[in-house]
Amino acid sequence: MELLTKITAISWLWSIITAILILVIGYIVINIISGAVKNTLLKSKVDTTLHTFIVKGVKILLWIVVIVMLLQKLGVNTASLVALIGAAGAAIALALKDSLANVAGGILILLNKPFKNGDEIEVAGQATGIVDTIDIMATKLHTWDNKIVTVPNGSVVTSVVLNYTESGFRRLQEQFGITPGTDIDLVKSTIKSAIAKEAIFATEPAPIVGATGNGEGSIIFDVLVWCKAEDYYGARYVLREAVAKALGEAGIGGPVKDLKISNAN
Repeated sequence: MELLTKITAISWLWSIITAILILVIGYIVINIISGAVKNTLLKSKVDTTLHTFIVKGVKILLWIVVIVMLLQKLGVNTASLVALIGAAGAAIALALKDSLANVAGGILILLNKPFKNGDEIEVAGQATGIVDTIDIMATKLHTWDNKIVTVPNGSVVTSVVLNYTESGFRRLQEQFGITPGTDIDLVKSTIKSAIAKEAIFATEPAPIVGATGNGEGSIIFDVLVWCKAEDYYGARYVLREAVAKALGEAGIGGPVKDLKISNAN
């Protein structure tokens, strides 16, 4: 009986020592693997915002494996524990489905990179603004009048997103009303000459000027020019002022009430 007790004690002692070894080795292996994952991510093109999320996810999964191995070594029936963890995971996933959709959306945005910090975007039907931060849960924008807009990432990935910045250039469209009977070729050359003097406008693609129809007491001319995306809003005023000045100097008139302005994205 005494011998049996000693054998049992030795067996428990060995199990405890083995469990400690599993913890120590598991800790070392987890640090090595997570370090390797981190270094791989640093060398990859994956957005840095995802690095911490991925490394933590890997650590959690590895620790679950280590804990299950530890419990098995201590004689605990892990089958029921694994089933319990699975059921708990399903319940949590169901309760947090909207939040998980936002996390999945954030991962897709950071991997696919449809936009980046500093881009001006429009999330159809929701918001338009400059991207400040892209987090796992939401994307934060600020509007031109400095309102802060937070859009859940789940909504972003299921919406049409217009990126006004990525191409580097945007087209600006204006309309000017000119007095009927004015020489059309003179109007076009005067407007093009005014545009050519302003460095803010691109020469390629070339500006387009043409008569588009008749307004009330005027001929309407479309003026389409390209500029850098960051100059878009200021370029609108430069175009209006330059064309108005050039037309005045050339003696070309037009009713002020017929000056029509529209912005083409």
